[in-house]
Amino acid sequence: MPKYYESQFLKFIGNALKENAVILTCMSAFSHIILMVNFATGMPLKFREN
Repeated sequence: MPKYYESQFLKFIGNALKENAVILTCMSAFSHIILMVNFATGMPLKFREN
């Protein structure tokens, strides 16, 4: 594999990993927010039912 293609390939992998990291961070933050909202809204509802 020529050096030029190697460096292009590594750049491509690096960019893909960066994008995936951003996507994963957004997804985990989003799911965390959903969990917090469910927890915040779910607790009072449970107490009201009892």
